[in-house]
Amino acid sequence: MEITIWRFIKFGEKYKMKYKLAICYRIYPGISKVPAIFSDNKLRMSELALRSFVRALDGIDAKIWVLLDNCDDTYNQLFKKYLSGMNYELINLPPSGNAGTFGMQMNILLHQDFSEYIFFAEDDYFYLDNSLLPSLEILEKCFADFVTPYNHPELESSNLHDYRVEIFDVDGRKWRTAASTTMTFMTTRKALEGSWDKFLSYTKLNYDASMWMAITKFNIRNPIKIVKDSIKSIEQLKIYLKCFYFFPFAYLGRKQKLASPLQSLATHLDNNGLPKEVNWQAEFEKFQNGL
Repeated sequence: MEITIWRFIKFGEKYKMKYKLAICYRIYPGISKVPAIFSDNKLRMSELALRSFVRALDGIDAKIWVLLDNCDDTYNQLFKKYLSGMNYELINLPPSGNAGTFGMQMNILLHQDFSEYIFFAEDDYFYLDNSLLPSLEILEKCFADFVTPYNHPELESSNLHDYRVEIFDVDGRKWRTAASTTMTFMTTRKALEGSWDKFLSYTKLNYDASMWMAITKFNIRNPIKIVKDSIKSIEQLKIYLKCFYFFPFAYLGRKQKLASPLQSLATHLDNNGLPKEVNWQAEFEKFQNGL
């Protein structure tokens, strides 16, 4: 059963204001899973993703740290081209891996003094135009502690996400609370510091879903659901086991809110992870044609 709470907020001209946002963007030259576009060319996929990301930042005063994990100079030139005129820093790294670069993101974003608002970005996301401002509005109005621009299809398709949610409306856009998301998300330094141990577990090979459940508390306070989910799927059993392995008392503490849009503002470029409410292939084509 779903609980719905409607909140109607009108910000109007406020969207013309500039927000400050500290961003740490990590990239590596390898291809994982099956990309939805340029499946055999990571550089071209990275260029499409980066171009969309820059356009998504319209109206935002951003400072960007780019972590280049074992990338050659073609990737350096890519960022120099598309971030020209912006406030950015390129950090070239030896092979560091997913866990290693996420740990670096954590440290950079917590200790920078550019903005209280921070964004963890990965190289395989495509963004709709002006798609990051709504997430900043959610954080500013304290509707959530964490925000993702991605409406993960599993939120509707997996029984792991069969739970009561809160739905709210901000400036005509509907959002929902969620148990988990990927590692591309927006938050504040205060929220990052408060959940530091949870995020640190990801650098020690915790799953993203297990980590998020320790933060949002969905499901882990419901032993009957844990048993039912675990019987249905070995993968879901592993998620719960990982959560309680790292945090035996994860069910204790404050339940923090993770907000996800009902109509996705961005997509993971995994061919099996495209939200159905947007025609992404059409969006890719429009973008490539310069529209």
